[in-house]
Amino acid sequence: DGHDAEVAEELGGGAGCAAAEGEPSSASTHTNGIVGSAAATSFVDGRCAVCGRPSKTRCGSCKGEFYCGKECQREHWKTHKAVCKTISVAPPPVPTRTPLCGQGFRNWLESRKSSWRRVPRLSEEPSVGFINRRNNCYLNAVYQCVLHTPMLREHLLNACPDPQDQWLRELVCLYRLVDEAKRRGLAYVEPPPRLSRLIAEASEEFTFGRQADAHEALILLITRWLDGCLAAGDGTGTDLRKLRISDKEQFEANSLVGHLFGFQAGTGLKCESESCSYVSKTSRVEYCLILNVTLGMTTEELTRCRQESEAQLMLWRKRPAGGSESHVSPTSLEELLDEYTKEERVEEWKCEKCKQKGGTRKSLLARRPNVFVVYIDRRQDTNLFGKINRRVSFPQNLELGKWLDAPSSDERDENVGGSARYSLYAMCVHQDLRGSTEAGHYIAFVKDRGGGWYHFDDETVREVDWSVVKDQHPYLLFYVATSPIFPAEIRSSLPPDGKRAAVAAAAAKSAAGGKTEAAARS
Repeated sequence: DGHDAEVAEELGGGAGCAAAEGEPSSASTHTNGIVGSAAATSFVDGRCAVCGRPSKTRCGSCKGEFYCGKECQREHWKTHKAVCKTISVAPPPVPTRTPLCGQGFRNWLESRKSSWRRVPRLSEEPSVGFINRRNNCYLNAVYQCVLHTPMLREHLLNACPDPQDQWLRELVCLYRLVDEAKRRGLAYVEPPPRLSRLIAEASEEFTFGRQADAHEALILLITRWLDGCLAAGDGTGTDLRKLRISDKEQFEANSLVGHLFGFQAGTGLKCESESCSYVSKTSRVEYCLILNVTLGMTTEELTRCRQESEAQLMLWRKRPAGGSESHVSPTSLEELLDEYTKEERVEEWKCEKCKQKGGTRKSLLARRPNVFVVYIDRRQDTNLFGKINRRVSFPQNLELGKWLDAPSSDERDENVGGSARYSLYAMCVHQDLRGSTEAGHYIAFVKDRGGGWYHFDDETVREVDWSVVKDQHPYLLFYVATSPIFPAEIRSSLPPDGKRAAVAAAAAKSAAGGKTEAAARS
């Protein structure tokens, strides 16, 4: 990724590298917690901000950046000096008093009266970029889309401005970092180092310096934020992380994060016998709808794509170049949704009611989300040059009701009168090199409060027309509901709220007793 190798050389600010920890430093200490928990981490456990090797020291001024030695610290000062004084050691996090899932979170939303039905306004002017260091363009693009998700920001900062969970805490720090950068008039900043380290340590896929996938990074963040909501609890004192999977998934779905991104997806099977009305439905909670770009393509077009893939590989060996357009019929987001929810005949399926063979199967979208994220999967196989750059058009306003299954009775009662209209507010794009799914560059587009669009290319931010946005090959599309819905009720086998803590304690005691007996027998 040649683009990723280019790093801004000048940011402005003071000259010279801040003293390493243990040396005198004149930098003042701030208390706004811009990067927060990053500075609270022991440098022994950190990684060098430049080369990624184990650190031996850290910035003595902000204590938020780590280094393996003086050479890397001097090199990094060129960019770090612009934000060094905004980074501080945050005070110990105050335990949140707001439950982030279950009935406790529903009660919090209800206490806000009708404000939860109001979609928070978009940013006035998205203006702060992120420095690309060691191929982290995929994270920069995801950060921009997440930062400009208004419902996430408003709910999180109002419900728990100082969360205990480290992943939620770093998200709060990301908001504060950008807010401070806007206040100081900075055009771009470094992403919080602690968040970068958390992501790198979560999976080998996101190791420092390695090119990775923006969709996978987004799913990782959402998954860890869901874990943070479970840790915050539902207000009953129950450790929700220890529940069985089916109950835990319900609490995740109606949590602060889950009720924004989560939706019900599943499959419906219907008997084709005229005398039988049996329908079998299964559902699951998803947080991003995956639509394969090959939906609706003919066999001839799929064959042509594979041939193009082989040709791109040969050209790459001779001379790498920019992306290419796939020579297949164009489609649209609406057509992909049509294909996704289209009925197909299943001859071998046996009806559980009449025992006859033959039926139809259909993918379902049931309970809709407040933030609808769509991933356009452009990979046709495991070939590194198997990306399909099929033209996919997408609307600024999407009416999702056409593809929704009939809502359940409880959803109709709680969300009556709400439309299924969505508005596009952010998009992530992968610019490939000769159809490669591994090499390339990620950028983002974000809409402002007035309807204008901004192009985020790491530290570069510029305003663009809608004509530029709609000409892109979308990778991740972010739509927000114009009429938000309320979190679903928990329907589990858990005992009433007042007895959950006692039941959990009894279960833990019983488990401990079982282990003791087993040890005695052995």
